[in-house]
Amino acid sequence: MADMTRIVPITHDLLVAGSDVASVELARAPTAKPEMGAKPQTAHVLPTPSRLLQLPAELRNRIYRLVLHTAGEEDRIIVTEFGHERPALLQTCKKIRNEALKIYYYENSFRIDMNSYDSTLLARFTRKLRDLGLETHSAKPAKEYVECYLRYGDREPNWANLLQWMKFVHSGLVPPRKLTPAERWASGRHSTVRIVISSMNNMVRCLADRPWEEVRKLLEDQRVVLATTNARWMDD
Repeated sequence: MADMTRIVPITHDLLVAGSDVASVELARAPTAKPEMGAKPQTAHVLPTPSRLLQLPAELRNRIYRLVLHTAGEEDRIIVTEFGHERPALLQTCKKIRNEALKIYYYENSFRIDMNSYDSTLLARFTRKLRDLGLETHSAKPAKEYVECYLRYGDREPNWANLLQWMKFVHSGLVPPRKLTPAERWASGRHSTVRIVISSMNNMVRCLADRPWEEVRKLLEDQRVVLATTNARWMDD
């Protein structure tokens, strides 16, 4: 919660033999025809060491960034219910994956479409990232956490879904949004709905030590404010 066509291809000599990006045919010596009743012999071929891992760490990181970086905001990696694109470089071997994983997730931007403010996919994606040992909290400095842009339509009011999202924030299942209402306004983002949601996020974050039912009652006042933009916010 992608378009990977701009990924720089990796040449065969930088790959582990048998990776998902490219395979390397190993020449085999001719073998004699087995005698009648003899058990066939299986040739054991050792994998070719990756030349990429023989390069200095600084150069490897430059190569990782060339391969893994997307171009900009218009190329955010889209997360869907089926997952998201992961470059084959992350599947070559354990060492390369460990070295490149944070570069891919921390230095790119992801996007989740929250139809009707449904945060189910956001919660699943956050759990997956944490299982990988990645930081998801936006209070961290840039490029030290996974940045996930949420796109939701202001014309799809659903108070129950929005309240569930705030409950996920309160329980820590998903991180709160980064911008406060004042910061959102100062950045030129003047949508009333988005400012109210920022205010709700801020309130939930500040009251994280209070029982959810107490927080939920306080959030109800924001529902009326949202209804001034669209009466459907009052629908159950």
